[in-house]
Amino acid sequence: MTRPPAGRAHFTWLLFLLLTPVPGLGQVRPTYELEFAKAVFHFVSPEGVVSSGVSLAPAGSQFQLVSTNDKTLKSTVKFVKIGTASRAKILSKLHAAGLAGVKGIVTEEDLADVKEVLVKTQYEVSAEDLSRNEYFIVKGVDIGVLSLPFKWQLSDGALTAGSTLGLYLGYRQRALGAPSTILINAGLTAIPTRAAGTTGDVDTRWGVTLASGIVFEPVSQVQLGIIAGIDHTGSKSDTYKYNDKGWISFAIGFGFLK
Repeated sequence: MTRPPAGRAHFTWLLFLLLTPVPGLGQVRPTYELEFAKAVFHFVSPEGVVSSGVSLAPAGSQFQLVSTNDKTLKSTVKFVKIGTASRAKILSKLHAAGLAGVKGIVTEEDLADVKEVLVKTQYEVSAEDLSRNEYFIVKGVDIGVLSLPFKWQLSDGALTAGSTLGLYLGYRQRALGAPSTILINAGLTAIPTRAAGTTGDVDTRWGVTLASGIVFEPVSQVQLGIIAGIDHTGSKSDTYKYNDKGWISFAIGFGFLK
């Protein structure tokens, strides 16, 4: 799964794709949620002046990306929801994570002097202060790599080896009770034709795969998904047994989305 704020220059293209309007979805800015309390956000005034002091965002706070600067490796974000953890609990977690003192926060008294971020207000944050493993996408257009553990061929019930299908386009949301991604995939892929669980050389053919499905993430880093699709490997004379026939893939704990 893909996602800013900026840390390296190559994120620019990913940000462009994420923020590009998608037919049927409108122009949707992805929403991200902090997994840890972070006191690294600098208030940006309506005139564009950046404060030297830092503001605190509790764990569970949600924000959207407004802009990013690849030269300074800094991003401007806007908060849409503020987490509810107490300051004492935040301080304890900051110490446990080895983050206390990074911005002068050493005691609860220090933390008391730090203002919390506000909703609908812009803040600047650097990639150095907010790493990718400290937040995750909760709502918005999502792009990544789709992989399958196996394919259950609907025509005869056989299991064939899984594969990496390439890029998917999805929409991340929580409307179904848990974080989930509804996705589509279409592209050139290498299709292994060996039966799952067997040994020997794999007969791999290039073809086009069309797939769609939904992947849930009820617990962080644990995915439950079901994907359906078809493989097309060439002309009508192609001897691949499952050419243009449907398949389903499903699993718990497998990393469908990368």
